[in-house]
Amino acid sequence: RSVPDAMNTLLLEGILPDYASLMNEVASENIVFYPIMLTFIVLAVLTLMNMLVGVLVEIVHAIAISEKEGTAALHLASELRGWMESHGFTSDTFLTKQQFQRLLVEPEVTGIVGEVGVDVGPLLDMAESIFEDLGRSGSPGLTFEDFAGLILDMRSNNLAKVKDVKEQVRLIKSSVVESMGSVVSKLNTEICNLHRELRAIRAHIGADLEDEDEISDQADSRDHTWRSSREQTQLVMIEVDPEDGREKSQAEI
Repeated sequence: RSVPDAMNTLLLEGILPDYASLMNEVASENIVFYPIMLTFIVLAVLTLMNMLVGVLVEIVHAIAISEKEGTAALHLASELRGWMESHGFTSDTFLTKQQFQRLLVEPEVTGIVGEVGVDVGPLLDMAESIFEDLGRSGSPGLTFEDFAGLILDMRSNNLAKVKDVKEQVRLIKSSVVESMGSVVSKLNTEICNLHRELRAIRAHIGADLEDEDEISDQADSRDHTWRSSREQTQLVMIEVDPEDGREKSQAEI
C-alpha cells in the first residue's frame, strides 16, 4: 500500500513477529503509543541479549581459566616428575623434610617452580608447619601429588578462599598453643627451681639458727659453770674458824 506500511510489515512480521499483533492494536488505538511500545520492546530485547552475552562471556572465561590451570598443572607435574626421576626419585617416593628443602634449593627445581609464579622462600619457611601437620596425620612424608598441589596453591595470582583463611587460622592457633605450652613449661621449671632454692635457703638459715642456739647454750653453760665455781671459792674463802671466831684465810684452809 505504501513504503511506510511495507517497512512496518518487515519490522513487525520479519523481526518481531511475536509482538506484531500487539503493535498493530496499539497503533490502531493511537499512533503516539506506537513508538513508545516499539522503544520498550527494543530496549527489553537488547537488555536480554546483553545479559545472555555476559553469561556466555563468563562461561568462556571460566572454561579458559580451567584449561589454563589444567595446562599449568600438567606442565608442572611433567617437569617435576622428569627432574625427580632423573635424580633417583619416583612418583611413589615420600619426601622427608630434608629432601623437600634440598629439592627447593636446586636451581632446576627453582626455575620450574618460578615458571608457575611461585616464590621458593615462603615454601621453605612453611616446611616446618607442613611436615608437622603430616606428622600429626600419621603420614610418613610428602607425596608427589601433594608436593605439586602445594606448589600450585602457593602461586601469587591465587585468590584467598575460605579454606585458606581457615587453614591460616588453624596454623596460627596451633602456633599460639605450642608457644603457650613452651612458656608454661618454662615457667613451671623456673618455679620448681625457685622452690628448691627457697628450701635450700630455709635449710641454711635453720642450720645457722641451730648453730647460734648451740653456741648460746654452750656460753650459758660455761657462764653457769664459772658462776658455780666462783660461789664455791667465795664460800671457801669466808669460812670462819670455830675456836677463835675469826675467818680462816685461804692459806689456813
